[in-house]
Amino acid sequence: MRRSILVIATALSFFGIAAQAGATEFTGKVVRVTDGDTLRIQSTEYGALTIRLNGLDAPETGRTGGNDATRFMRDLVSGQQLRCKAVDQDRYGRVVAICYRDGKDIAAQAVAAGVALDCRRYSGGRYAKFEQPGVANKIGRRPYC
Repeated sequence: MRRSILVIATALSFFGIAAQAGATEFTGKVVRVTDGDTLRIQSTEYGALTIRLNGLDAPETGRTGGNDATRFMRDLVSGQQLRCKAVDQDRYGRVVAICYRDGKDIAAQAVAAGVALDCRRYSGGRYAKFEQPGVANKIGRRPYC
């Protein structure tokens, strides 16, 4: 158990350093979808990782639109192989990343499907062009976005 904690702490520390340099890419199979913007993957390089999708504002499960966002992401990526680029580590220890399935950005797909919004503060507006009319009024944008 202690060795597992050390391995995880080392990997997360590595992600923090590498993400600042903008260089860490990894692949992994999705083993769990927590909600519309959070996944658990089994990485071939780093083992089990919790991923927070960078720049995606998806409502939490149980909130208005949250179940739809979770279902969409689950249908899109469960059991699938993803390629991700770490950009940061959040205060909860999750790896913040941009992830792709078959070369397509999965966060962009969620926004285009109308189950999530662009979080411009973190995406730099990367997903704004995919936003569907009226979605912000329906599910609400988080204040920090």
